[in-house]
Amino acid sequence: MIKIVMKPKGSGKTKGIIECANAALQNCNGDIVFITDNNHYMYDIKRDIRMINTADFNIQDFQVFYGFICGIIAEDYDISEIFIDNIMRIVKLPLEKLVNFISLIEAIGEKFNITFVMTVSDSEGICPDDLKPYLYQFE
Repeated sequence: MIKIVMKPKGSGKTKGIIECANAALQNCNGDIVFITDNNHYMYDIKRDIRMINTADFNIQDFQVFYGFICGIIAEDYDISEIFIDNIMRIVKLPLEKLVNFISLIEAIGEKFNITFVMTVSDSEGICPDDLKPYLYQFE
């Protein structure tokens, strides 16, 4: 399952995804991974969640990021949820490029029963039609 939270910058997406990841620990039967491009919120994320800072790696495009995620999954088959904060800041490409990546991680998510939750800093109004079925709002 793929969930994309798309809101403008400064609208509370990072706070929301951190709260969502921390809350997932209560009901989750597997491991949780939180991927971001900095260490600013490392003390807000509960210690049972594996936080990965992509700034430590040279992620240039979605193919590299897909391989990165496959490596994370291969290392830990017990992952049930992967949270990705501001994916477009991690992979500095246009929003249209996200569509192909979503189809790749949707397939691997189904194969390994992993839910992906990600944030995108942008307006829902300019969301490509192919991404609209994945749009999600934090509770």
